[in-house]
Amino acid sequence: MENISDFNIQYIKGVGEKRARLFNKLGIFSVADLIHFYPRKYQDWNNCSTIVDAPENENVAIKATMITPVKESLIRKGLTLYKCNFSDGQSVIHVTIFNNKYLAKALRTFDEYILFGKVEKSFTGAFMSSPQIEKAESAQGIHPIYSATESLNSKVVKTALDKFEYFEDTLDNEIRAKYNLCSLDFAIRQIHFPDNKKNIETARRRLIFEELLTLQLGLMKLKGKKETTNNFVLEKDYTQEFFSLLPFTPTNAQKNAIADCICDMQSNSTMNRLIQGDVGSGKTAVAAAAIFSAVKNGYQAAMMAPTEILAFQHFDSLSKLFEGEDMKIAVLTGSTKAKEKREIKEALMTGEIDLVIGTHALIQNDVEILRLL
Repeated sequence: MENISDFNIQYIKGVGEKRARLFNKLGIFSVADLIHFYPRKYQDWNNCSTIVDAPENENVAIKATMITPVKESLIRKGLTLYKCNFSDGQSVIHVTIFNNKYLAKALRTFDEYILFGKVEKSFTGAFMSSPQIEKAESAQGIHPIYSATESLNSKVVKTALDKFEYFEDTLDNEIRAKYNLCSLDFAIRQIHFPDNKKNIETARRRLIFEELLTLQLGLMKLKGKKETTNNFVLEKDYTQEFFSLLPFTPTNAQKNAIADCICDMQSNSTMNRLIQGDVGSGKTAVAAAAIFSAVKNGYQAAMMAPTEILAFQHFDSLSKLFEGEDMKIAVLTGSTKAKEKREIKEALMTGEIDLVIGTHALIQNDVEILRLL
């Protein structure tokens, strides 16, 4: 079976070169990256409501039969409306579809469908604007919802998963039995397309276990290596100067984490730390403090982000934070043009750039950049 890490996302049916670039911005380059980009939430289509009982302005699933043909209306150039009516046997709901000729053509009168969307009600009846519509007989009960881009939808993931008959397990049966874990194949398929809510938790538990196990094994391996010498010892600590730039007062936890990092960076041994914290806890501020002291001591630094979007966000925030400082910052991602990449590398070589921010996949794989830093 083909290695999922070697299968380029571009060659999945329905993706292509243009859409692949959108996936790349999320750090998704291969099928392996795609299947490990998990849904951020799910829509439950199992509990259908009647039209009368459907709450207003809340996403709801309604099982209904299409009772009128689709009527097409060209409002203006670039905007076509398709209107039709559905009935659940008691009431009628008026559905409007915007600029989706494919869906409108696929609908058949007297077929039963699941409509998912927000219901609006008035004295003239109930209405739905551009709901998701699937045939009732084949509609999936629980739908995965992915973040960050419209290009990443369940159809692309389903196509990718269908290319592989079975995902080989990374844990032996004894470990799985001991910790009551499902197979990797079950976990991957159910985290994306769960049969029920219980399976979501079962899959999530297995994937979290594996992620933590991998992290722990990696840390053990690093600890088992001989301590390496720090060739870039910081002579001076610029933490207090960094604090004066912040628009907020750092917490004690942030101060302690920064102090630990600077202590390591001033020692003769290389720093090897994992900063752990919830979203918004200030991990970026800790990294920025270490970068600030490094640059102030005459060194260059690289900040790596998991996605291109996050790399640009870090570039914007740090550029504003260090605006009054004599610090040249560049951003380097997969979308950076070849000419600009060469110019950034040359500027790194001459020391004109103090900090480069980019995606870790790009920087880690570019030996030339790593050699320059």
